[in-house]
Amino acid sequence: MFHSEALKLKRSWVWIICLIIPLLSVTLGALNFARNQEQLDSGWISLSSQAGLFYALIFFSVGSAIILSTIWRPDLNKSNWNGVLCCYQHPWLVFAIKALIGAALIILMHLIFLILTLATAWLLGVKDIDLGALAADSLVVFIAAFPLAVFQSLLSFLLRSYSWPIGMCLVLCVAGFAVVSSDSVGFLIYLLPQALAAYAIAAPSAAFAIGSASTHLISQCFGAALIQVIAYFGFTIALFKLRQR
Repeated sequence: MFHSEALKLKRSWVWIICLIIPLLSVTLGALNFARNQEQLDSGWISLSSQAGLFYALIFFSVGSAIILSTIWRPDLNKSNWNGVLCCYQHPWLVFAIKALIGAALIILMHLIFLILTLATAWLLGVKDIDLGALAADSLVVFIAAFPLAVFQSLLSFLLRSYSWPIGMCLVLCVAGFAVVSSDSVGFLIYLLPQALAAYAIAAPSAAFAIGSASTHLISQCFGAALIQVIAYFGFTIALFKLRQR
């Protein structure tokens, strides 16, 4: 089952998305960093903050939504999906595998973002990079990838549309901006994966007063991700059971 789902992506342009989103984010960040050296004089912290600014607020979540919509695209046709349902005894496993592949590709996208940011730092002569802190911060983002993949899979399954789940994700990015801007709506990281993703990526940024990855932050994000995965995946299984009656 996993192999057949992965084969559908062999000639897909999902791989281009995994490259374009990080490339766009790092390019914008690097240009802003290079043009404002007088104000942005904290080296790696300034560069990584600039690269991660729009990436945290919009590009990461929207890129993830495009990835999941692309994964679901071959099965959005009703006859194709009915064929999938007939082939497997537990069709909800197809949903789980699509979400898992999506999470893996989101993690790949973020790894490319990290590589491009490090390469840019090398080209610009930026030093003082704390690789240990970078690895810990990345772990938090990897955790946030799973509920986002499940949520966007659920939207694709319910809406049977390529563009609508992406549009809804774009609207929900407002929650991410709210979370990193105000402590009063911090509870949103337990409800919306876009808010959790923005919170996780923005944590080490100097542009937001959150703080780099710590034991508390990692456990907080892990707890929020676990709650969301259980809630959205449980809701999906319930839907499958209702439709099989």
